[in-house]
Amino acid sequence: MINTSENPASIRSKMYLVEALLKLMDEKSYDTISIKELTDRAKLSRRTFYTNFETKEDILKYHFDTLVNEYIEILQTYECLTPNDIANEYFSYWFSHKNLLLLLKKNNLPILIKVFEEFLRNMNSLPIIKNRRFTDSELQYYDAVFVAGGLWNMLNVWIENDFGKSPEEMTAIFTKIFTVIPSDRSSES
Repeated sequence: MINTSENPASIRSKMYLVEALLKLMDEKSYDTISIKELTDRAKLSRRTFYTNFETKEDILKYHFDTLVNEYIEILQTYECLTPNDIANEYFSYWFSHKNLLLLLKKNNLPILIKVFEEFLRNMNSLPIIKNRRFTDSELQYYDAVFVAGGLWNMLNVWIENDFGKSPEEMTAIFTKIFTVIPSDRSSES
């Protein structure tokens, strides 16, 4: 369980712990990093660690929650998102965090899966959902989950292939696939 306190000192401590963990993960295996080592690197006490987090994984979850929220904020600046907008923002955003994603891959950490579940819970608040192909809210939700799942799996393949394609190429691939799916959903049932 993560302490969600918004105290500025707590936020600063959390960021120090995130930075320390990522630096340590770059140097050694995640599994071998101890809490003591982590707090020493962050120049914080173990008590501060346990005030804010319970586990090392909580630190990663906190960091990815922050990143996903930033991405959602970007999408919310659009009045009406097209599939191309979503894909372009998605691949550009995660490409800017490429080193982090490769670090997770190197350490065999599927933390993104847990954060992605939170992202799916927030899908209905995005402009694309309000302006999509369906008028039925349940269908809108499943449509959003479908699109998000496709993006999620494309991101995983992209990471596995060490970002061999540019964000623009990934966006073009997504857009081609998405436009093949019939957009006339007038026969909703």
